[in-house]
Amino acid sequence: MNWTTEFENFFCILPLDESAPYLIIEGEQPYRQILNDKRLAVEIDENLKNYLQQNSCDVYDEFDSVAFLVRDWIKIQDSLEMLFNLMTGNSHKSLAVLSYLRTKQIPINEFVLYLYNHRKIILVNRFKFPLNKSVRKSQLMALKRIIQKLNNVHLLVVGNRACKFLRKKVSLGNAIHTSGVVLNNFPEQYYRTWYLFNDDNLKEKSENFSLRLFSRL
Repeated sequence: MNWTTEFENFFCILPLDESAPYLIIEGEQPYRQILNDKRLAVEIDENLKNYLQQNSCDVYDEFDSVAFLVRDWIKIQDSLEMLFNLMTGNSHKSLAVLSYLRTKQIPINEFVLYLYNHRKIILVNRFKFPLNKSVRKSQLMALKRIIQKLNNVHLLVVGNRACKFLRKKVSLGNAIHTSGVVLNNFPEQYYRTWYLFNDDNLKEKSENFSLRLFSRL
């Protein structure tokens, strides 16, 4: 990954403290859309899984997709943009970073690895939902195993899902969903959450949890 140093220098990204907690951002399910015969979702096939494993990243082994990210950066989804708002801590910088990644054609598999190895960020979905299936399947047990393995974890659950069984295991926050539909229905809460990172707009949160802690780019 010979692009990382230039990327970090360009955006003034500082090295991460070794004691920093892992950050897991949990979406609901993979993107279902297809554009020009390409599925938007970043699917964890054998090639991606092997690549990650060869580079000391096994946290995605039990998942079928990487949450929020879009294959080959082919479309800026609402959820993708809000994710980068959060990770950069700035809605202007987030678009600049996305433009950079797309213009430079940074491979999505390398960016997934970069987030894990360099920024300690993991992106997973609560549910598997293959296109050829009509029923989705929970990946909650896989999430619990990651949390147990990593120990020091802050978990942001994005959307309406049960969280009570995770409260004792991690520092937890639950935020309004990132979709455009939610923006239409709850514009003020959406703005305060995904643009201002106001913790008071979280549905629930642990005492030491803050959206600002997720700003690592």
